[in-house]
Amino acid sequence: MDEPTCPSHTMSEDEKRLIRLFRCLDNDARSETLQRLGKRLMMEAAVDPHLTFYENPGEAARQELHEPIDERLQRLVPIDSCLMDLLDYDFNVIQEGWIEAGVSVADVILGAGQNDDEFADMLVEAYLEGASKYDVPLPCEFREPEICQAEAVQDMRQDLHRDAMTFIKDWREDVLRQFEQGP
Repeated sequence: MDEPTCPSHTMSEDEKRLIRLFRCLDNDARSETLQRLGKRLMMEAAVDPHLTFYENPGEAARQELHEPIDERLQRLVPIDSCLMDLLDYDFNVIQEGWIEAGVSVADVILGAGQNDDEFADMLVEAYLEGASKYDVPLPCEFREPEICQAEAVQDMRQDLHRDAMTFIKDWREDVLRQFEQGP
């Protein structure tokens, strides 16, 4: 593969044509196209942001290319999300929310955003399950006395859903940045 070019402010004619072709696809085909392109890039480029810290970064990058794509993508998970707080309890909301439901990380992170609401809901449900399992206090438990419990729970779910949507988008952006930076 040729050296990737850095994004510029002007689009080439090929980029414009690619966008027009992409817009001709239905939603399922768009997601499939994005996944295939992302997986192709994953076959050719290491994404571990810590490769420079290895004794032999080139060898580490070559070894990474033999690992499953989902595992490699998880190296770029945005750990600053509240959804990742349960990792301290060895509870992985990604594992519980997506993988247990048969949804691969690559399908979500490399695919189109058409199902992001559903994927975010899966993370929220997994987070709530983990919080319940480990007796982690939830924000709705600290509600103001004038706010009813049902309203507090609904507000908390909306906040978690918003966090989950941001989490997915940030993760996709981190993957794109790694591709753009190259090895």
